[in-house]
Amino acid sequence: MTASKTSPGVSPRFVIGTIGLLVAAGASAMLVAHAIAGLRLPGCGPGSACDLATSSAFGRLPGLEWPLSHVGLAYFLAMLAGWLVERGRASGPFVAMARLGGLVSLFYLGLIAFEGYFCRYCIAAHVGNLLFVGVVGGRPALGRVRQGATMLLTLAIAGAVIAGVHVRQQSIAAADDEARLAESVQRIVDGATAPVDVAPAPNDDPVSTLATVDTARHAPAGGFTGRYRIGPADAPLRLVVISDFQCADCKRIEAEIHELLRERDDLSVSTKHFPMCTLCNPNITRNLHPNACWAARAAEAAGILAGEDGYWAMSRWLFSRDGSFTDASLPGDLRSIGFNDPDDFIRVMMSDRTLALVQQDIDEAVALGLYFTPMIFLNGEQIHGWRAPNAVRRAVEAVAATNPPRGTAMDDHPPLASRKYIDDWLREPRSPHELASTGRAALRALGPVDAAVEIVMWADYENEAAGQADAEIRRLIVERDVPVRYVFRHYPLNRDCNEGAPEHLVNAHACAAATAAEAAGVVGGMDAFWRLHAWLFAHQESLTDDSMRAAALGLGLDAAAFDAALGSDVVATALRADTMDGLRAAIPSMPTIFINGRRVVRWRLNEQSMLEPLIAEAFRTVRSGG
Repeated sequence: MTASKTSPGVSPRFVIGTIGLLVAAGASAMLVAHAIAGLRLPGCGPGSACDLATSSAFGRLPGLEWPLSHVGLAYFLAMLAGWLVERGRASGPFVAMARLGGLVSLFYLGLIAFEGYFCRYCIAAHVGNLLFVGVVGGRPALGRVRQGATMLLTLAIAGAVIAGVHVRQQSIAAADDEARLAESVQRIVDGATAPVDVAPAPNDDPVSTLATVDTARHAPAGGFTGRYRIGPADAPLRLVVISDFQCADCKRIEAEIHELLRERDDLSVSTKHFPMCTLCNPNITRNLHPNACWAARAAEAAGILAGEDGYWAMSRWLFSRDGSFTDASLPGDLRSIGFNDPDDFIRVMMSDRTLALVQQDIDEAVALGLYFTPMIFLNGEQIHGWRAPNAVRRAVEAVAATNPPRGTAMDDHPPLASRKYIDDWLREPRSPHELASTGRAALRALGPVDAAVEIVMWADYENEAAGQADAEIRRLIVERDVPVRYVFRHYPLNRDCNEGAPEHLVNAHACAAATAAEAAGVVGGMDAFWRLHAWLFAHQESLTDDSMRAAALGLGLDAAAFDAALGSDVVATALRADTMDGLRAAIPSMPTIFINGRRVVRWRLNEQSMLEPLIAEAFRTVRSGG
């Protein structure tokens, strides 16, 4: 008998390396799907560590601006292919590539720890890669052409596929920007600076009792313009840009505008400030751009000391430095710009005068409904879709082609925030209707089934704003008999029952409150649900397991049946259906409200609710066939 040949066994090193690369590739693939396909990942919601990490300056490949997750996935797939084809044996170049990748992972893990961006998928990708690097060494076999060729081919294919999908996604976003830009240009060409004509509802229509927006337009005493202008005062084309010196998009738009200024003599440009910095801007909660306030005040100081020339010189310098400077470098920097008395400049910059000027711009921006930068106006109308290539140039050239008459800042009257919020809602694409009323959510509703207007709100019982919105909607339906259908969806900000909840936002009793409300509905029907629902919002500051149970039993519910329902599959399934639909609906904030399938971008203006005007607009839109 002759001994049969057997293939060598699979080494532990090969298995460990394969597992490490699979983990790294899998985690990267999840991030790619999140970025490209809109897959809602647990822990990757707006404001999460994942969101902060991927949107930071270190989250993209410099130059190409590719998300690093895309690059990482292509790399890990290439390394996995090379590793598998040689069953764990590694050539010299392959080992060198792996070790270089390991150094990159160590750098990013250190950055994650330093910045506090504890994105679980990012960490998993880098830890998996380091696990692979830990076993890839040993006896490199030089000259394994097959391994290198496989790795390079896989890298090329993976990169091409990911790039293609990324380009497709970008093209969809670009098409939306193009549509918004075209709409903006048409509004300017059509002379949309006239007051909006709002048709009144019929007298016998209950909607006639709803509040409507103020259709008056912004009309500052000195006209709509910044303090400093480039170009003629009586220009046919007048740009006003509200921006932030540390905003990358603002920097790009600024460069585009200055190129236009070099080519045209019929264009005027002025700017206003809206720093995304808590040091001077009370309207934001997160310090996105730490030096933006001081940068704005530096520009104002330059204008005070050296007029228009000084302001624009400082503006260009600040944008070239991304709005950053230090106490140590500033004196020398000021001299290089032409301010030869740095001490005097710094004194003016730190004075109350510059702070007041910046805050004056901030207040005006808020009145116009600004919630991002840049906000760009041409002849008093906002340019939407400015992310489209050369958007400002195209808007200017399109309007110029109509030979508009010369005008001044006194002719420009952009819509106030109240009208802008309505228009922003109307511009939102319709979300799939099935997100509103599937499963138990179809039962969890107030108002007529055939209502022309349907409101869907995802909310958390411990969120104060959600409680205010809910109370207003229920009042409209129950007390004022407005024919609106209201569907409530659970989105507890607690990862014990909601995988998509941000890690940094935890409402301790959110899951228990949602569970109690659902259990009440199971035991006592929708009437019991809505009664406990109202109680939960009214007592959100003092929710405990005992208080919620006592409130439920106070409705007359059977104690044993309620306790059983709390742990039932029916309740668990209803909660999961809501949170998963919430992930699909891309819940950006709390509460998130949809009216007739369109997301409400902003529903409060200066702490005043805009829900009534939005609902009134929805009825008008339905009546007009929109």
